Amino acid sequence: MAPLRPATDADWHAMFGFQAPPEWFGYVSETKWMRLGIGGVWKDADGRWWMFLERVPGVRMTKTAHRAAMLVIERLGAQPVYARGDPNLTGSCEWIKRLGFVETSEQIDGIRVWGLNTQP
Repeated sequence: MAPLRPATDADWHAMFGFQAPPEWFGYVSETKWMRLGIGGVWKDADGRWWMFLERVPGVRMTKTAHRAAMLVIERLGAQPVYARGDPNLTGSCEWIKRLGFVETSEQIDGIRVWGLNTQP
């Protein structure tokens, strides 16, 4: 497994090419030479936390990604968090389910929303 470190706004910009949202946190996996991926949560305008994961092309690092996701979930505690599977990534919804998310009836842009700690 690759080592993880707390992500910064510079990491966000490097991975996504635009400014980081006002409220977010996450972890970066990297080698001595490059960032391999970034994952964490960001807060939308409605106050909902959304989980994200972005890897550089060709990098799998599933154990590292899973470990980072569990750290994020632990840090959020009992707060609700949402996620959407990547329709271009086989198995993304199965992975979200393994993290403990439950499929909701909500869809955004035709993609099912999953929730964790969202039940009253």
